[in-house]
Amino acid sequence: MPLHPFTLTAGVLKFRANHAWTISWGGTDFPAGVGVLNGPDLTVPAGLYQVTFNTETFDYSFLPITYYATIGLVGDATPGGWDMADTDMTVDPVDPAVWRLRIVLTDGEAKFRADNDWVDNWGSSDFPTGIGEKGGNNIPIVAGEYKITFNTTTGAYNFEKLVI
Repeated sequence: MPLHPFTLTAGVLKFRANHAWTISWGGTDFPAGVGVLNGPDLTVPAGLYQVTFNTETFDYSFLPITYYATIGLVGDATPGGWDMADTDMTVDPVDPAVWRLRIVLTDGEAKFRADNDWVDNWGSSDFPTGIGEKGGNNIPIVAGEYKITFNTTTGAYNFEKLVI
């Protein structure tokens, strides 16, 4: 189930327990850090975020969310190669940060790319699963038919090899 995105205005905030100020956690690090019991207000810029707070470790994170018109797979392992011919993925109907594709790939490399442009692209040296980093390394691909899932908010991806 996708996490609910939060639209925040520029300002300060704290995490608090039981809708009261008796127990609250603040901090000084953004976009991620460890909450400090009754600590200082956390300064946040305006934006759309996936916000998490761990009540056992007090770790928190604010992942910025961007929704894209298209996400594609590009590279010499794909049918289109590197020559700007992305293979478009399909957006999840429930979570617009999740994209899926079923495809036959060859040995080579690939990256995820937003809106058929290199401005936002993700890669990693890990295969078949990993966390794509913006502008990261090319993903090494082993030939096969795959069901691919990619999350534009977290960067998490999975290439599930199909055995037919």
